[in-house]
Amino acid sequence: MSIDPAIPVASFAWDVLKWVVVPVKRQFGYVISSKSYAQDLWKEVGKLTYEAERIHNAVEVARNNIRTVYSLVTDWHESAEKALNEARELLEEFEKASKSCCYGTLPDPNCRYQFSRKAKDKIELLQRLARECSEFRDISSIDPAPGNVTAVSAPSAKDDGVFESRASIKRKIMAALADNRNSVVGVYGMGGIGKSTLLEEVERKIREERVIGCKLLLTSRDRDVLQAEMGCDDPLLLGELQEEEARRLFQSYVGDKVCDEEFKPLVEKALHKCAGLPFLIVQMAKLLKHANLSGWKNVLKQLKLSKNEGIGEKVNKMLQLSYDHLKGEDVKSLLRLCVVCGVSKPSLENLVRYGVGLGLFREDKSMEEARESLASSIRTLQDSSLLLEDGDVHGFKIHDLVREFVASVASRDNPFLVLKEKDRLITEWSKDKLKSCRATCFPYVDMEELPEEIDCPEMQMFLLFMNNKPLDVPDSYFNSMRKLAVLNLTGIHLIHSPLSFQLLENLHTLCPDGRSIEDVASLGNLKGLQILSFANSKIHRLPKEIGQLVELRLLDLNHCSRLQVIEPGVLGSLIKLEELYLENSFHQWNAMEQTPPKSRIGGTWHSSSEYKTSTALKLKLNPANDILHKGCVRTILDKTDDLYLDGLNKPKSICELSLEGFPKLKHLHVENGPSIHYILQWPSSTAFKRLESLVLEDLINMEKICHSHISSTSFRTLKKVRVKRCFKMEVLFPCSLLRELPQLEKIGVIECDLMREIGEADEGGKVELRNLRALELRDLPGIKNFLSTGSAPSSSSSENQAATQAVFFNGQQVSIPSLQTLTMSGLPNLETIWSEESAVELSNLQSLELLGCKSLSKVFNFRSLVNSHKLHTLTIENCVSVQEVFDLDGPSASGNVETPSELTTLELRVLPSLRLIWSKNPCGIVGFHRLTKLKVVGCGSLRFLFLASMVKSLAQLRELSVHGCKKMEAIIMEEEGLETETSGILEFPTFTRS
Repeated sequence: MSIDPAIPVASFAWDVLKWVVVPVKRQFGYVISSKSYAQDLWKEVGKLTYEAERIHNAVEVARNNIRTVYSLVTDWHESAEKALNEARELLEEFEKASKSCCYGTLPDPNCRYQFSRKAKDKIELLQRLARECSEFRDISSIDPAPGNVTAVSAPSAKDDGVFESRASIKRKIMAALADNRNSVVGVYGMGGIGKSTLLEEVERKIREERVIGCKLLLTSRDRDVLQAEMGCDDPLLLGELQEEEARRLFQSYVGDKVCDEEFKPLVEKALHKCAGLPFLIVQMAKLLKHANLSGWKNVLKQLKLSKNEGIGEKVNKMLQLSYDHLKGEDVKSLLRLCVVCGVSKPSLENLVRYGVGLGLFREDKSMEEARESLASSIRTLQDSSLLLEDGDVHGFKIHDLVREFVASVASRDNPFLVLKEKDRLITEWSKDKLKSCRATCFPYVDMEELPEEIDCPEMQMFLLFMNNKPLDVPDSYFNSMRKLAVLNLTGIHLIHSPLSFQLLENLHTLCPDGRSIEDVASLGNLKGLQILSFANSKIHRLPKEIGQLVELRLLDLNHCSRLQVIEPGVLGSLIKLEELYLENSFHQWNAMEQTPPKSRIGGTWHSSSEYKTSTALKLKLNPANDILHKGCVRTILDKTDDLYLDGLNKPKSICELSLEGFPKLKHLHVENGPSIHYILQWPSSTAFKRLESLVLEDLINMEKICHSHISSTSFRTLKKVRVKRCFKMEVLFPCSLLRELPQLEKIGVIECDLMREIGEADEGGKVELRNLRALELRDLPGIKNFLSTGSAPSSSSSENQAATQAVFFNGQQVSIPSLQTLTMSGLPNLETIWSEESAVELSNLQSLELLGCKSLSKVFNFRSLVNSHKLHTLTIENCVSVQEVFDLDGPSASGNVETPSELTTLELRVLPSLRLIWSKNPCGIVGFHRLTKLKVVGCGSLRFLFLASMVKSLAQLRELSVHGCKKMEAIIMEEEGLETETSGILEFPTFTRS
């Protein structure tokens, strides 16, 4: 090698030395850091195991719902499982090598070097796989309904995973659309064969391929309709599923029973009865999915069909069986209600309002509880395929076959009529039919007039939808409908309300939506009204007579663009009003002296107030709306004691919204407000002086609760604070404010990425939170201490200072004597919760939950365990570095008096580094005499649970569960070097199960 004389020798020597030293340093680092590499690898294994299991479960759900799982996802899952297995094998080999030399502490340097290099590569691989998983936005294609069937494992399936019989006709449709000779493309086939869903798939394919198709794409059950009436020259037939396709669809719901020898003959019978009709196959499969052998036989016996029965009879018998299997009359009533609405996709909100009017929900249920109950019933109907899923999580639709079945068969005891355009006028219906009719729907049919009066004494629900046409409703039209509970007159132009309205004493829901009506005042006589909707109507004024509706629970004034006046005192008179909708309504509102009801402005809401207050206001705001800056609204805000704000887009501080600083406000909930930086920006002697609860969610620019020093009266009554997804918050409170919160009982901080401490320390001395009973901290990657450490006492050594800084609760800084429940989840920088040197009083702690705290190595030292002697429930999960739960070593553990513990439940899950539950025999130190339940899952390094001498103290143990502990040698281990006195047989006298 030659050396350039122009280069200084010293410089050259340093370059050579650097070239030599850096690799040597790296190799040496591999040797001395092998234990650190092992811990890091365990952590990554834990994280990726969770992600792989989550994806596995999602894939199973998708397949059970006949969705096509993307190959990218299945490939990722295979790679993840392979990488995890290799990582576990590597860790096991390293552990074996550790035991074989240096007295079981460390293997030889060469082994350590080889392990660390491999571990480093594996850590990078697992991290990369975890990143890839986080990028999955969806794992499967759109969920097809029972006509367009996704193949679960079909080698013959082509074209995006659908069965060949469906792929074939889809190709024909695409070809027909591409043929310039066709202006109309049609598909025909029997009901339930999957025509509509097939077309949805074709439309999706057209959008994906960006094909411009200016042609009509139609479906019908009748070929002649497509040819003769719609001008389709060559309609395409969608036939039944082929035998093997039908079997695969059936198997995707009922699972491996199809291959069971006992079930095989019954499978053949079931599929024969379904005749290749996807709708029936899914119905049958859901009926049989959870049944045993006798259950299958019973269902098939009930479905005994004659040879001459057509497909219509088969459909009705199958649906009747599904209908009969529904538990609860309320679910059946909901299904009938869906059909009465006259459309395939009923509005969830309309169903709630109709259901309340018909009394389908308990009287003591709030509107929000009614929505939750309805959503539950919808899921029940979807599980039985009597309702189908439709897109989003809340979407649903009803199949034509189900609508026809309910209308013709299931409604015998509760008859109703849904007028179709091809039907004759109502005047031509039979009188007997009308007399027994309980519900009627006219869904946007072309009607010129209504008869003077119809005789419908049983009518409870009357729906009439028009496209804003003038229609004269005779004064006597509703005379006979004394039982009417729900009346919807959407889009009808009315000059005055019919006189017969006054007779409707049982009317609970009235929806004159989108109509012109001048005589609003007359509606004040309908004293039983609970739901009143004027949405999209042209009313100018809400008169004082509306204040007489003291039973009213919901008032909808959305999109009433001409509304100018709400008379003073109207809202205050509606003492039972829970919800008020005012989106895109009124420009001038005479609202002086209004007292707000429990109300909301905007669209559908998904939560309700947990507080019983006299004036609660819920506002879901349009970002473009400046309604909160109107003086009349601010007057109402100052009188409110429970305020829920969603969608704020204007003020920087919440306090700017009130003229007086919210003097009466007790409960404040703010979410989705990108403009909000502070709750209180400037000092005020009146601001929030009565506030008891504060909830802040999804405020992406929220920095601090208080911008500067505040008055001692603000927040002084605060009992509960909960902050979630406020990504710019670093500190919850300055300590100067914490000291002024003597009534604070609950703190919850969740998913705040920059949060580094609950309180920011100052020179003001110790913080005492004497009433704090519950502390919940979740997914806070930056938090390490409850309070920032501040300056340590001068007498402290540097070692003690470092130890103090690593402790979450420092007893020298904070006192929390009343704390009962503590939850710490997803705190990766949490190293030590409490220490001997800075013990914190825990005399009332009853429940402790630790989840995903990857840097935590020990949970309790002796002093903290003694301090928390009332603890009855301890749960530790996915804390990958925890090696011991109870560290009973140290000077405090040398006494002769045993401390009784009230611990009853101990659950340890996915703790791969856990080697010992107790560092030494607790007998004589701490007595676990009340332990009744112990659950240990996925603790791969744990060798035993109890020492033999402990058994006598575990007389109350009833439940013991141990799973996935590969190195478990024994439940009870004899102490080495100790002669344990036993009676020969170790007993758990109250033990019930394991």
